[in-house]
Amino acid sequence: MEQCLARSTLICEVVATDPDVVFDAERISTCRYSTDCSTFARDLPVDCLAPGRSPPGAACVFHEACASSL
Repeated sequence: MEQCLARSTLICEVVATDPDVVFDAERISTCRYSTDCSTFARDLPVDCLAPGRSPPGAACVFHEACASSL
């Protein structure tokens, strides 16, 4: 469980460094995550973040950076 939490935290921190990701700490803190790490970190609910700043059709490093959230 500790490794899962550390991995998920690291991924979240890396995604949050993308300037096109709209990161809201309060919104993230109220998001529901798997408590047994059965959900892969990249499969976290997209409603935990607002749509990204990259315009439709633009390349996104992370799907969280895309305006479409995909």
